[in-house]
Amino acid sequence: MDVIVRIGSTTLWEAARRLETNPGSAVRLACGLSRLPDRVEYLVRPEGHTGDGAGLVIVGARTLLELEAAVAAALRNAAEAEVVLGIGLGGSRGYLAAARLDAGGAGRVDSVTVVGPGMPRIALQPAPAAESPEERAHEHYWSRTIGALGGPENYRRLTSLGFTVSGVGRLGSAVAEALVYLGCHQVWLVDDDVIEPPNLGEMHGARVADVGRKKVDAVASGLVRFSDRQTITPVAASIMSPSGLHAAKQGDVIISAPDRDSARLAAGMLATLYLRPLLDVGTGVFGTGADRRMGVDVRLLLPGESGPCACVLCHGGLIDVPGAASDVLRPRQAVAPNDSDAWRRGRTGSLRSLNQLCAALGVRMLEDFLGGRIASSSWIRVEFDIAGVPTVEHRRPSVAPGSCPLCELAGSGDTGLALAVRLAGSLAAGKTAR
Repeated sequence: MDVIVRIGSTTLWEAARRLETNPGSAVRLACGLSRLPDRVEYLVRPEGHTGDGAGLVIVGARTLLELEAAVAAALRNAAEAEVVLGIGLGGSRGYLAAARLDAGGAGRVDSVTVVGPGMPRIALQPAPAAESPEERAHEHYWSRTIGALGGPENYRRLTSLGFTVSGVGRLGSAVAEALVYLGCHQVWLVDDDVIEPPNLGEMHGARVADVGRKKVDAVASGLVRFSDRQTITPVAASIMSPSGLHAAKQGDVIISAPDRDSARLAAGMLATLYLRPLLDVGTGVFGTGADRRMGVDVRLLLPGESGPCACVLCHGGLIDVPGAASDVLRPRQAVAPNDSDAWRRGRTGSLRSLNQLCAALGVRMLEDFLGGRIASSSWIRVEFDIAGVPTVEHRRPSVAPGSCPLCELAGSGDTGLALAVRLAGSLAAGKTAR
């Protein structure tokens, strides 16, 4: 079973700054846990957050020998279920060492993933075998893309991540296609809807013969024909189901493109609980005739940031929070139209061109984030006025740090699921302010 530490970049850098001034000290942080059949993740919570019994101790040293000794010494004093992370300071900056305390004593940590610009994943175990000639030939397909993204290292870091797409309709299918054609190795498609005739005009990968078929199955069938070296996994279930939760925990990045606010809220909650960057995308066409207007919203939200909040509650995007939270709490088949669906009744329709624009902006944002160019949460809105003239606006969250109840759950993992349900109940009752 693999053991992974997932830590926010700001959390790591703040700990490093403290240790630079006092190398002999230690920084102690709480962790949530994410358990899967093949791995366990320690989700390092921002400072000041409580955990579920697991913890992380960060120590530092200026040489590699001192770093290993510092980790060993801290591990001897560690409590059960704790992990020790050693970070290089001074001349050994950039090096990491880690170990955890398990039932048999000192155990291994396989890798550390830093949730932040570039999403670096540092392997702490022996490196895998060298790249095969077949893999090098495969990358030749994307030689122009690799050059535009700054070289093989940036491209491999991007494509080695797993992406979970929640909502695989008109917009989500466009995002999924863009990821696969970019060369991403693992994509999970999560949606419980079936294809209906009105979907055929705008969905990517849908054909007349697919009417009545699950959207995820139809889209996956079309995408797997592009390359046999990529894994596209259809999950014909809601993101709020056990299967949807499993898919969200498998990926490194969650992409939310549903047509319901309840699914958008659920994906945002899971991204926060499990320290996954969230790409939240949406389009809209409103009005008729000369008054018709349209636009797209693209939000990249980084959970566990210090400074501005970074979740779907405090970064905008939900029309009716109580209605969405109420729908999260009950089964899909029991959901009846209510005020949370008002935005749908006001929409004129959908445009493939608008969905393509939104998907392209979202993937472009991911490319810059994973290339280290975007360092914090970002929200881009593009609107076309009644004359068809586009305007681009870069928005910021309006909620002060520390005042968002969902951000308080960042990194709480499996234990936080019950707290998130409780939060949804408070939101549905209108008792919790955003």
